Amino acid sequence: MLLKNGDVIIADTAEDETVGKCCEIAGLNDEKAISGLHTMPVRPMIKFAPAFLGYYMNSESFRDQLIPLMQGTKVTSISKTAMQGPKLIYPEDKDEQKNIANYFFGT
Repeated sequence: MLLKNGDVIIADTAEDETVGKCCEIAGLNDEKAISGLHTMPVRPMIKFAPAFLGYYMNSESFRDQLIPLMQGTKVTSISKTAMQGPKLIYPEDKDEQKNIANYFFGT
């Protein structure tokens, strides 16, 4: 899957609780981008304000939902099926999402 702005790449394997950490794709123009090994590319089904989803999915409130879903001892992972369990709780107002993202981005 070629990535687009607004897509999220999630780390699905790590040696600690960084499993589930993610980044939101931004700034792509004509470049072609894909995600690498031990990652899950995700394309949101609904539109979010730029940068909001990346910050939200790295927040403590979202990551606390992931910890019980992680499996393994030395190497920890999370499955695509398990990633369907956490609930996204977000403001529907795009301006509010934008303000939240701007707060964390420092603009």
